[in-house]
Amino acid sequence: MPEATRKIFLAAFSRLPFRVLWKWEDELGMKDLPANVKLSTWLPPLQDLLAHPKMRLLMTHGGLYSNQETVWSGVPLIGFPVFGDQVNYVVKAERDGYAICLDWKTLTEDILYNAIQEIVTNPKYKQNAMKLSYLMRDQIELGRPLERAVHAIEYVIRHRGAAHLRPAACRLSPIQRESMDVTFIYTAFFVALIYLIICLSRFTFRKFTSVVKVDRLKKRQ
Repeated sequence: MPEATRKIFLAAFSRLPFRVLWKWEDELGMKDLPANVKLSTWLPPLQDLLAHPKMRLLMTHGGLYSNQETVWSGVPLIGFPVFGDQVNYVVKAERDGYAICLDWKTLTEDILYNAIQEIVTNPKYKQNAMKLSYLMRDQIELGRPLERAVHAIEYVIRHRGAAHLRPAACRLSPIQRESMDVTFIYTAFFVALIYLIICLSRFTFRKFTSVVKVDRLKKRQ
C-alpha cells in the first residue's frame, strides 16, 4: 500500500469512536498507529469475525468470497475494488444497498471517514444486509423432487414472488433482450461493405475492359 494511502486510512480511523481491526502483513507494524486500531499479521477466519455481534462493517477489496460472507452474516461493507471482477461485485453490492464503493485514485481522509459514518449511522445498510442474509439462509437440503418442489413454491410465497431470483432479462425490452439494435448495426455495416466491394469491383472491371478495348483499336489502326 502506498504511504499516502496508508496515512489516509490512519487519519480516518483515528477519528472513529470504535475499534478497528486491520490485517497488516508487515510484522514490523506501524509506529504512528492510533490507539483504537489493532494491527495483526493473522486474524481469525472472516466468517468468525463477521459473526461477532459488535461487527459494524467490513472494508475489503470486494472479492467474491468476502461479498458472500458479508451477505451471509448480514454485515455491510465498504469496497475498494482493484481489478477483475471485484468492480462488478462491489458495484452490485452498492446497488443492493448494503455497501459503498470507493475508488483508490480519488480516496481522501474525508471521503473514507464519511463513508464509514454513513454505513454505521444509516440503518438502511444493515437492514438491506440482513434482508439479503435471510434470503441466502432460507434454503434447506432436500432429496426428493416433491420436497424440493414444495419448498420452492413456499419460498416464492414467503418472499413475495422472489424477485431476486428473476433474471435481469425479464426487465429488458425485446429489442434490448435480443440485441436487435446491435444486430441491425452489424448487418447494415456488412451489407454496406459488401455493396461497396461490388461497386469497386464493377468500377475496376469497367476501367480495365475500356483500357483493353482502346489498346485493341489502336493496334488495328
